[in-house]
Amino acid sequence: MGYFYGVLRKIKDQSIVIVEDDAAINQALVEFFNQQNSVQAFGSAEEALAVEAEFHDVDVFIIDYKLPGKHGVELFQHLRGRFWYVANVLSPL
Repeated sequence: MGYFYGVLRKIKDQSIVIVEDDAAINQALVEFFNQQNSVQAFGSAEEALAVEAEFHDVDVFIIDYKLPGKHGVELFQHLRGRFWYVANVLSPL
């Protein structure tokens, strides 16, 4: 976890989309990244996909592995197909 934290701390001046169903973790990620980045957060894959057309300047997707409804891997694969150039992080949290 220490290495992962160190890498995440280096993300600055980026547009980040977070998809995490646990409200406490979602909020913690938003607070952590919102200091030096533009952040959009969603509680489900369906919420994120509903506004997917607005994701034209996204640099990083942070996606929970276990989401209700559409699984995190499915969302990852969908977004990876459309945003092949964007960094993706599948989170086991």
